[in-house]
Amino acid sequence: MRKRILLVSTVIVLTVIISFVIFDQVNKSKELKALETQVNSLELKVQSLFTTDHQDELNAEVNDELLSELKVLIDQQKNKEMPDNLSKKFNTVKTKFNQADLMYKITKEIDSIYNDEGLVKEDTDIQGLKDMLAESQIKSDTFKEKQLKKIKEAEKQIKDIKKATKLVESLFNKEDQIKSNITKDDVNAAEKAIKKVKHKNIVARLEDKLKLVHDELTNRELAMKQKQEKQKQEEQKQIEQKQKSENESKTTKDTKQPQKQKVKPSNKDKNTNEETESHNNSNEIGKLEEKLYQLQVKQINLETEANKYPQHSEEYRALLEESIDVLHEMDEVANQLNKLY
Repeated sequence: MRKRILLVSTVIVLTVIISFVIFDQVNKSKELKALETQVNSLELKVQSLFTTDHQDELNAEVNDELLSELKVLIDQQKNKEMPDNLSKKFNTVKTKFNQADLMYKITKEIDSIYNDEGLVKEDTDIQGLKDMLAESQIKSDTFKEKQLKKIKEAEKQIKDIKKATKLVESLFNKEDQIKSNITKDDVNAAEKAIKKVKHKNIVARLEDKLKLVHDELTNRELAMKQKQEKQKQEEQKQIEQKQKSENESKTTKDTKQPQKQKVKPSNKDKNTNEETESHNNSNEIGKLEEKLYQLQVKQINLETEANKYPQHSEEYRALLEESIDVLHEMDEVANQLNKLY
């Protein structure tokens, strides 16, 4: 009887133990299945953050809220026990999510340096952005190249601003007064640089300063022309006075010089002398006319060459002085021709 009771008790205990084991296995199976479902769901959600399987570009709908929600879901699963194959898949999901999160933060940081019009902020730390991108753990070279292109565009905009500003400021001295030695080439270089600047407010500011320079150069050129014209008139006046004095001196000398006794030449001698004198005059006139033509050509060439330079430059002044000397020489030749005609 006792043996029978013991046997029945043993069977009951074994039945209970087996039931618990089976129940535990069923629960674990259900938990594992639920965990697999959650991991698979996370995998799909993380993959949807990218436009392609290569993970080179983020989906346009990715934002801070979406990433925060996914991070919470991932954190809920990270401490759970998983089989090796499921653990491996979950780790891949976490790695992809970390890439997406980092790509989003970098994209947001770089995009923030531009305003709505695509203009870069002047105080942007270009080198800092380059270092951030280079030192990041981003695996996609395509993504890095795209972001670097945006950084380089920002760098170009800033360089164009700095160059234009520097060229305009170089036209002024420390007292913000227009320098005396600037040329049209300096102004043209500044204008060319300003045209490359995309920021309208900066362009307006630089053009206002450049207008002051234009006005000053115009006034200086006008003053220089007036001065040169006055100098030319004075020089011409001096030439006329000198010529007048020479003529008066010659007239006085001819008056005081005793006249030689005239010898009446024979008709033959007279004709011969006239022919000789006419021939000599003709040769001299030809030479002087050729010289006058050459001087005219030279004077035109000098004026043409002088106009290539700014009117306040040393080159222009030197060519102008040489041109005036040629004009004086032309006047002398013209006077000699008048005497022979």
